[in-house]
Amino acid sequence: MRRVLRYILHVLLLATVIWLAIALGMYYWLSDRSRTSVGRRAPDVSDMYISDAIKKLWDRDLSFEIKGIQSDISVGYVVGQIPVPGTLMGKGEKVTLLVSVGMNTATVPAVVGEPAWKAINAIRDAGLHIKDVIEISDGGQFVVKAIDPPPGSHMAIGEGVVLTVSIPKQTRVPYVVGLPLPIAEKKITDADLKVGKIKYIYVEGVKLETVKAQFPRSGIYRWVGETVDLEVFTGDYQKTVTSTENG
Repeated sequence: MRRVLRYILHVLLLATVIWLAIALGMYYWLSDRSRTSVGRRAPDVSDMYISDAIKKLWDRDLSFEIKGIQSDISVGYVVGQIPVPGTLMGKGEKVTLLVSVGMNTATVPAVVGEPAWKAINAIRDAGLHIKDVIEISDGGQFVVKAIDPPPGSHMAIGEGVVLTVSIPKQTRVPYVVGLPLPIAEKKITDADLKVGKIKYIYVEGVKLETVKAQFPRSGIYRWVGETVDLEVFTGDYQKTVTSTENG
């Protein structure tokens, strides 16, 4: 008797499990059929303007929410969507639209050919900074030869650019202390420098004007075309009244 009851119990339990499996299968099948019968699949609204994207969703009886993201795509255009296009959806379900709010960008200014100081100011005014400076010693007078990225490029505010700047050649300052003034001047010009201010110091009886001191000192390097100032002994008192500056 117990065996019969146990057998009947097992049969009933198995039947119940089978019935539940069938019921669940029918439920999911019918649910999927109801969704499929509506024919709503998420449309592709990428690269569309927001108003056009919303209209397309409404035409499919879908709702939406908007999330703004920074992008170099024009403001107001859809950059992406969740779920992806083609996803099966029920009536009224929500599509998240990722919409461009632009980007905090700066435009690289046109500074090629400008003096370096002017270019640096323009770059800073544009919201960028100088990342590096490449110097080309070709005799130029601190003029911008190139900028990387090139003018007109768009960059995030605060990013850096690289300048290529033409700079003068360098030359060594000659030693001219103790030399007669004409010889000292020639030695300076032969070094591609210029004689700057001359301060005359009166010494009675001096017939040959000679260099007492020079600024800057000899041996250091200066840009071609820079000046060397001199102090000169002279026997001409009138020259001590004012100093001269050579061009």
